[in-house]
Amino acid sequence: MFALALSTAALLIAGFVDAAPPPAGNTWYVNAAGTGLGTGTGADPFTNIAYGVSRSFVVSGDTFLVAPGTYDDEEIDFYGKSLALLSTGGPFVTTIIARPMMNPSDPHAAARLRASEEVLIEGFRFTGGTGSFQCTGFTRVVGGAIEACAGASLTVRSCFFENNTAEQGGAIYAQDAELVIEDCRFMGPGTEARGEAVYLLRADAEIKDSTFEDLYYISADLPRGGGAIVVDHSTLELEGCQFHRNATRFFGAHIWSRSGHVNAERCLFGASTGYAGASISASGGTLHISDSTIRLARAIQAPGAGLFGSNADVLVEGCLFEGNRVDGTREGGAIAVQAGRLTVTDSTFFRNRAGQGGAIVISQSANTLIRNSHFIGNIAPNGGGAFYSGDSFATIERSTFRGNRALPAGAGGAVGGRAFLDFCTLTLNVAGQTGGGAAEGAVLSHSIAWGNFPTDLGPSVIASGSIVGDPGGAMLSTPIEGDPRYWGPDDLHVLPGSPAIDAAPAALGLDPDGSRRDVGAYLFEPGYAAVGFSGDIGSHGCLSASNSTGAVASLTAFGSLIIQENRLLVRSASLPAQVPTLLLAARSDGLLTVPGLLGPLCLGSPILRLMTLQQPSRPDGTAPSWVRLRGPVSPPASGDLAVQSGDTWHFQLWYRDANGSSGTNTSNAVQVTLR
Repeated sequence: MFALALSTAALLIAGFVDAAPPPAGNTWYVNAAGTGLGTGTGADPFTNIAYGVSRSFVVSGDTFLVAPGTYDDEEIDFYGKSLALLSTGGPFVTTIIARPMMNPSDPHAAARLRASEEVLIEGFRFTGGTGSFQCTGFTRVVGGAIEACAGASLTVRSCFFENNTAEQGGAIYAQDAELVIEDCRFMGPGTEARGEAVYLLRADAEIKDSTFEDLYYISADLPRGGGAIVVDHSTLELEGCQFHRNATRFFGAHIWSRSGHVNAERCLFGASTGYAGASISASGGTLHISDSTIRLARAIQAPGAGLFGSNADVLVEGCLFEGNRVDGTREGGAIAVQAGRLTVTDSTFFRNRAGQGGAIVISQSANTLIRNSHFIGNIAPNGGGAFYSGDSFATIERSTFRGNRALPAGAGGAVGGRAFLDFCTLTLNVAGQTGGGAAEGAVLSHSIAWGNFPTDLGPSVIASGSIVGDPGGAMLSTPIEGDPRYWGPDDLHVLPGSPAIDAAPAALGLDPDGSRRDVGAYLFEPGYAAVGFSGDIGSHGCLSASNSTGAVASLTAFGSLIIQENRLLVRSASLPAQVPTLLLAARSDGLLTVPGLLGPLCLGSPILRLMTLQQPSRPDGTAPSWVRLRGPVSPPASGDLAVQSGDTWHFQLWYRDANGSSGTNTSNAVQVTLR
């Protein structure tokens, strides 16, 4: 994450790239190994950065090239000038130490910006800063290393910050200013600051590719929030950043937003400890997190270890919440939202834990929508292993709940409370009371609740147009009968022949392939193979003739050749839409011309007609089938194909077609050898 390469300025000095004069202004040189105070030339460099900046002949547009070394007793005031301070060796060998604080009423930051100053600082290590009163009018000490206020614009690149302190903004404080931070590293140990690294007040900030670690506020007497960053009535764009081992005794060990607007993209929010929103907390304003990971947050007797929102508009897209937990009986291991709005899409919640709502809890009539998300192995002893809502209905669409638990005494192993689940799948969830899948007033439609314990639903649940194994006293309307036929316990896509396929009412519209909608979380995909299974496991035999679509129907085998796995599937494509089909099987191949049949019959005698796989082709011209295998020691079952290891089988599809005198045709043949 943190670039270890030399800065552009260093490369220029070292001669690795073509040197060019600065676009405007003069270039001044600073070297701590020089003599006297210096005049800023290459032959007689300044020895103190603050001294050089203060010279009257230094004007806006000038650039300072600072040689490796330690620059102590620094307190840089830019005096209304817009300058660039560039290290030629980078932060590992170039250190700025702020002027020491002789008494508590005389703090010193390493650098201060104000008014219309536009400053670039690149390639330094900052340490020893104790802040400044400049931005706050002597009301509080801010900006341990750097402070910027009153319309200033600051860009900081490739810098280290450690052992700086202030009441707000242990490293950087920006008030009514613009701030850009790129490729920087902020390190503890903690101090007494709100925002150990950065505090923003009415500021606009961008922070990219930076690391925040071991930042924590340790005083038990004055609880303060924002272990790393505080966004106070400000705007923050965060991209590609990492946060590790930060802590606070209040809100947001990584980020605390107070009526701010935060957009975080491609970030890793690692281990953290705090109270509400131990990782990220938003009080009012907006919070948008996308393509990021929030893991190992620990909230101490407070809700929402990973993320806490209060009267905020929270949007989560494409994120992973893993291993976050709330100590004790409080709720929302990954997310807790009070009032405001919560929208979650395309996200995964894995092994989060809380007293209630192991992954998510909402309260105070929060407006909630969860879509295309997955809840796996979350735990809540008091109910709602994955999700809980006590006072307002949440809408959950196209989402899966697998292996969540409400043990030992909770209800709703996956979902507890008021939630409307549409096109969802719940399986292998466990409750201590009732409703392993859902309980306490949840409503299901067009969903699958199967294989949950002790029952799939609780007695207060309503389910319509759904597949339910054990309703547990729930009220069912137009139930769909039959085993949903998952690919496996870890993959809740359904196999061909599942009653979930094309089972939703026609009035709800069509799936992208033109068929009626499938119930459950996943759209049925005729050629889908679970992870670990092959997409093409057969050898193609003789070809057939073109059909009424102008194409030759193709047949492909996929899945597994291992009999015990029982996942041999075949898929035909390029068929006429919605015509009758029948899968044929034989132990040998052949080549027969049948009168009236347009294509050849490529199977040897005897030919088996697998009547249980007789079905119409789909609107997209495909016909998938699951060839259920029965080995020598398997109990007989209707529709199974009796096989043993080493058998070679040949398959071909026979289908109705407008071409040919008899109106039938065939696909190519495919051969498989079982193991």
